[in-house]
Amino acid sequence: GAIESRGLMEVLKDLQEVLAYSTRAESAQQFSRECQERCGLPCTVCDSPLEAVRAADVIVTAGPPIVRNPSPVILPDWIQEGAFICTLDYDSYLTPAAMHAVDSFVTDDVEQLLYCKGDGYFAGIPEHPLELAEIVCRHKPGRQSETERISSVHLGLALEDVATARLIYLRASEKGVGTHLEL
Repeated sequence: GAIESRGLMEVLKDLQEVLAYSTRAESAQQFSRECQERCGLPCTVCDSPLEAVRAADVIVTAGPPIVRNPSPVILPDWIQEGAFICTLDYDSYLTPAAMHAVDSFVTDDVEQLLYCKGDGYFAGIPEHPLELAEIVCRHKPGRQSETERISSVHLGLALEDVATARLIYLRASEKGVGTHLEL
């Protein structure tokens, strides 16, 4: 929760507020406190997923990961124009209709996503997801307009490891610890 918010602050320098919802009120309250203490951001605990999603420019779902039979609740009309959605919990909260309503559906590994779909997950994904590497290498376009709605599903590949490694490296450098290796 709070770690994801800190990560968002790294790339969204103008992030001004966090809206939080959890099926467990105590979890949402704890997240709100941590977000305010660690990130210095106001964090409003919402009474419903609709309240949290409808006003958001960036939506991060972080419920129970890898649920065999999810009960998604986020509907297409909840997602405003220009929103970016990142599901850290596989497909637990976006309805198939919401997945199909976005303008771009991106993943870090299409082959793995389709494998997971064959294993019973991601039943509602669009037919032709984009691969993040294709966008980064400029083989496919990224955001094409301010109103484009984008959903990004990352399956836990090296992308997260690289981001975490950078934080570890920066902290070690600040403290003057660690061993430099010549590669």
